[in-house]
Amino acid sequence: MFKSLIPLLAIAGSTQFFTPHVNHQSIEPMNEQNSSISLSPKEAIMKLDTILVFTPYLDEKPQSFKYNVKGKERDVYFAAFSVSAIDKLKRDILSKIQIDVQSTAFKPASLAVFDSKIRELRTNSKEDFDVVFIPDPDQIEVAQRLLLKQGYPENKVDFALNNSPMIFCTKPSIILKNNDQSDNTSIPCSTDYKTIKNIVDMTKPTKKNWFSKGIKPEVIALTLNQFIETLNNSEDPSVKELRVIPTPSSVNVINEVIKKKEQAK
Repeated sequence: MFKSLIPLLAIAGSTQFFTPHVNHQSIEPMNEQNSSISLSPKEAIMKLDTILVFTPYLDEKPQSFKYNVKGKERDVYFAAFSVSAIDKLKRDILSKIQIDVQSTAFKPASLAVFDSKIRELRTNSKEDFDVVFIPDPDQIEVAQRLLLKQGYPENKVDFALNNSPMIFCTKPSIILKNNDQSDNTSIPCSTDYKTIKNIVDMTKPTKKNWFSKGIKPEVIALTLNQFIETLNNSEDPSVKELRVIPTPSSVNVINEVIKKKEQAK
């Protein structure tokens, strides 16, 4: 069940200086032969397993739509990154295509699962197609503020906000310790700003000595490409502890899906 992906966490007082890659170029495919990369391709993909996306489905398969991309009509698969993003997709895109928007069924799946299905389609399909991500519109305002504060090129901010989902992490990184008496820890990130901000607000920085004030972590915003680039290319061993915490709305959706399946039995 999905709940098994959400262990009970307690705030540990310690922080560490994990620094995500924050360059602004599109990422290159992972080089599986590079021994300096701390995550294997499979490990990197699994880091995306708790990011929920909503995709139009038809007959148990992702549904594509004919859509104009850069002046050319192409088959497009859409992935919305929140319930609000579904509404935005319906309102701004699907309503302008001659389809019955209200009857379009959206199925939740992890980003890792969606990625695997798209890879399978690319392998088996004779037709080329595009994939369009619909970011959570509720995160745009705070993400814009953070990106500009972090020095993201001002002339590229609007494009990033409207085309890339955002991952919120902390700097310095906060380490969460499991409540199950084990030594397991994780470094939390989330697609929801408030989730990470709440963790920051509950964290007390560890002082290195009696006269040190400690460093209060702050929330930073990364585009999905930046986050994936960090997973792919960072040589920092703490990358292995990065974990995207499911958002409260994602958990609610999954619980509803589980409830409906149990009721249908």
